Amino acid sequence: MVIDRVMAHAHAPTGLQRLHRSRSNRVGARVLSLTAALTLSCGSLGAPTTDTGGGRPSVCPRLDSRLYQLSQANDKELFAKNSGFELRSTRVHVLIELREGAQLPAGHDVVIDARFGRLVDAWMPIAELCGLAQDADVISVRPPDRLQPQGTAP
Repeated sequence: MVIDRVMAHAHAPTGLQRLHRSRSNRVGARVLSLTAALTLSCGSLGAPTTDTGGGRPSVCPRLDSRLYQLSQANDKELFAKNSGFELRSTRVHVLIELREGAQLPAGHDVVIDARFGRLVDAWMPIAELCGLAQDADVISVRPPDRLQPQGTAP
């Protein structure tokens, strides 16, 4: 019986341990509340919430996720600069892949630089990116590939 009381006393938290646990619980509750508040207040920020993977919303699944982010950015010029996109006024340089035998859909104000089979190297208005990507004849809209130097010549 005495041993039981001693063991119970040995496992009882000290005043300092109780204070630490109390502070930890309050901090944990504050972090949880802040996380919930941020999640609720930020939500989708006006963008569709269904994601098809890679950050693309379900409304334009064939649009490169970075180009979609550009189309939604408040400061498109700054976003483009930080992301390595080429801009000319309100146009962005893109590579459009079309279905076999398809023509470039009209009505998106696309300026073609070159065409290679199903690939179209073009400049188009940022505001038209998602609209073009939704067309059934378009397989994808993405930034053009960038050549990377492989080293110095001997």
